Amino acid sequence: MKNLFRAAEDTLSQRLRFSLLVPLFGVLVFGLIGTRYLGWMPWPQTGWGWGYLLTTYLGHYWFLSILLALPVLVLSLFLPRIWLVGAATLFYAPAFILMAIDTLVFDQYRFHINYFVIDLLLNDPDGQVIHFPVSMWLLTLLGALLVLGAVFLVNQFLARRAGNASAGVKKWHLLFFILLLASHLLHAWADANLMKDVVRQARFYPLMLPTTAQSFMEKHGLVDLEARNAN
Repeated sequence: MKNLFRAAEDTLSQRLRFSLLVPLFGVLVFGLIGTRYLGWMPWPQTGWGWGYLLTTYLGHYWFLSILLALPVLVLSLFLPRIWLVGAATLFYAPAFILMAIDTLVFDQYRFHINYFVIDLLLNDPDGQVIHFPVSMWLLTLLGALLVLGAVFLVNQFLARRAGNASAGVKKWHLLFFILLLASHLLHAWADANLMKDVVRQARFYPLMLPTTAQSFMEKHGLVDLEARNAN
């Protein structure tokens, strides 16, 4: 009986480790797709700008990935591993595809997918504004299926490796969290001081809600009013 409980605990432990490995894979894919935004972003001219780019690029895409991992973490408490792999695939694959599509929208219009774009698609049934040939829809469907299959295979691999995952996985998540926190603190400070080299970068990240705290910064003397007026 003790061995049976130990086996169940090991299985649960592996599923929990898998739910921590998957977001690291998500960071990698989001980061690769996100390189397209860098082609449109003005390169930083100051050390603060480069610091914000580094912390935000890693921290923000980790944040997007960890949000997708939260339901996977909950499901890992009671779903068998094979079903958990399928659930993770259904969460992550559409997100990868949607972000890739967002880069195409941003390339054309310099803004991310938003209510305006969705409303335009829903209210343009005849294709008068946005028109794609049938061949394009077929290629898109084929690409989506390939992405779905590839993500499923990678998740299967991660599930098998979950039993050997070390404590280093948690350290990676801690590092990304620190970078995310540093990114938002830096933006709040830069926004209060009107540092354009920092604040202009935020619009190039999908689903970015940068932190601002101008009143708080002024109240606690964290703003150089003369430098801000000069900016």
